[in-house]
Amino acid sequence: MTHDTKTAAGQYNGLLSGLKVLDLSQFIPGPYATRLLCDQGAEVIKVEPPQGDPMRALLYAGEDALSPVYCAINRGKRILCLDLKSNAGKQTFTALARDADVLLESFRPGVMTRLGLDWPALSAVNPALIYCSLSGYGQQGRYRGKVGHDINYCAAAGLYSPAQPQAKPAFAFPPIADHAGALLAANTILSALVAQSRHGGGRYLDVSIYESVLAFRYLSNLRAAGADIGHVDFLGGNAACYNIYTTADNRFVTLGAVESKFWRAFCEAMGERDWIDRQHDPFPQRDLIAEVQTRFGEAPLEHWNARLLEVECCYEPVPPDHQVLQHPQTVDRQLASGHDIRYPAWVDGRPAAAPGPLEHLDSTALTGWRGV
Repeated sequence: MTHDTKTAAGQYNGLLSGLKVLDLSQFIPGPYATRLLCDQGAEVIKVEPPQGDPMRALLYAGEDALSPVYCAINRGKRILCLDLKSNAGKQTFTALARDADVLLESFRPGVMTRLGLDWPALSAVNPALIYCSLSGYGQQGRYRGKVGHDINYCAAAGLYSPAQPQAKPAFAFPPIADHAGALLAANTILSALVAQSRHGGGRYLDVSIYESVLAFRYLSNLRAAGADIGHVDFLGGNAACYNIYTTADNRFVTLGAVESKFWRAFCEAMGERDWIDRQHDPFPQRDLIAEVQTRFGEAPLEHWNARLLEVECCYEPVPPDHQVLQHPQTVDRQLASGHDIRYPAWVDGRPAAAPGPLEHLDSTALTGWRGV
């Protein structure tokens, strides 16, 4: 495996250069995990069934067009359609796996075994293979075969469990569990590669989307430790210092002045010094929240931006969706590439290279994979 982090125009895209990844996943979690690897230079071949990944037609796909979400989440990959139930498809896939460094699959537990392409079978032809199974609930337990999507994993993990039982939970979007599972899968794969570089050999990784969001929901850890959750109610909109407010022109602003010094700076900038000592009033702070809202409702967003953006009080306006990529920090960090987002990290003082489009190929065009 070679590593070349030099690219044109002061960009990098090679921390994982030379890494060969087989992506046998669909929808969002698995494809996003391998996109993170692809963005860092890995060569990813995404193997789909003959009819393609169902994600091709979901979320704003036009007639006879690929979903833009599918295109974005699979950018930079090469797409190969194979019938893994056929002997020819299995032979081609096994040949690819023989030369791969990493394989990620997202079928329900047992499917790869029935196909004859599970960890024991493929590790026999490639002992160095890092094989990651990303499933809804993991490979063991009574839920191992249960169907589900992001909304179900979030529910099981308690992400929708309201402090007030009568309150209807708010939907999580973008899908939190799907992205948490993708991040955990990518991180575990990279950890396995580090272990391999030190100790050799392949690894079998069992990653659960449900477990990833359960760990992500850190408040559950506080509950498990017996903490008084009332002391952190400010994170749920019950504190004036950590809330979302509406301006006179019906725009929104966020305030995250958790530390006393930031809250003081905010109060002074608003000309409301009497608020300073009320930061830790009992929750919910309905009266104080209403007073702060009344003040924000007296002027339009432009007024508050001019007054608060340069004050160290954790103030940030909420931009319209079409202006998100125009945020000054996004521009300064060169994060946007058209309507897409580069890999969100700089290496050696350089941003990532712009992502490439996905590429469709057939089994006769698998150049660059030895033995195929």
